[in-house]
Amino acid sequence: MTFRITEHGGIDPLTESPRFVAKHLAAYDFALPLAKGRVLEVGCGDGYGASRLAARAQVVAIDLFEGNVRAAAGRYRAEGLEFRRMDATELDFPAGSFDLVVSFQVIEHIPEGLLPRYLGQIRRVLKPEGRACLTTLNVKKNRKPGRPYEKSPHHDKEFTPEEFGSILGRHFGGVELYGLYPTVRHALAERLKKSGLFSMKRFYAGITTRDFRWRRGRNLDGCIDLMGVCWK
Repeated sequence: MTFRITEHGGIDPLTESPRFVAKHLAAYDFALPLAKGRVLEVGCGDGYGASRLAARAQVVAIDLFEGNVRAAAGRYRAEGLEFRRMDATELDFPAGSFDLVVSFQVIEHIPEGLLPRYLGQIRRVLKPEGRACLTTLNVKKNRKPGRPYEKSPHHDKEFTPEEFGSILGRHFGGVELYGLYPTVRHALAERLKKSGLFSMKRFYAGITTRDFRWRRGRNLDGCIDLMGVCWK
């Protein structure tokens, strides 16, 4: 999978394909029912997801890069939505500050040696009854049999479902794993596109989050992305 990274490491939904944007927004749609009270997004990028969550709760969205923070604050404005520059491994919030923490497609960018601090900080700022939702790509899905695999230069550690569940389980009291899959209609379009016999431009131009689904299960090897729902 390849995609364009902006200068400051964020993804610009105005320039990406509808499918790519929908895949990322699917994580926020998953988290929406859990969004209440105070929500923290760790690694907000452009801010498009934080603005989605702000429809349900007060949201503080942080990013390491000042350019992302400025761009997000200029593009998305809503009551109860705040953007700050902050390091994900040094969260400047009191313990138990948030009902929900989300950090989507961030963990793979964290240097492996700092992962315990990153996850520990998320756990620390969660309220006792709070939830944390984290996503990452499924490296098992990305590796194609018989083909060399090149990890993105922007990624430090990529995870299989087993590795993702294991590292989350070491830092949280409870973890539920979910996988992101295309819907039946979406999967059919993928097969038709690969056949080369049909043009699926119209389908891909109109793709939305409704063309993806999250599924909980033990065998998530074939999913596109992984979601961990964690609690203390």
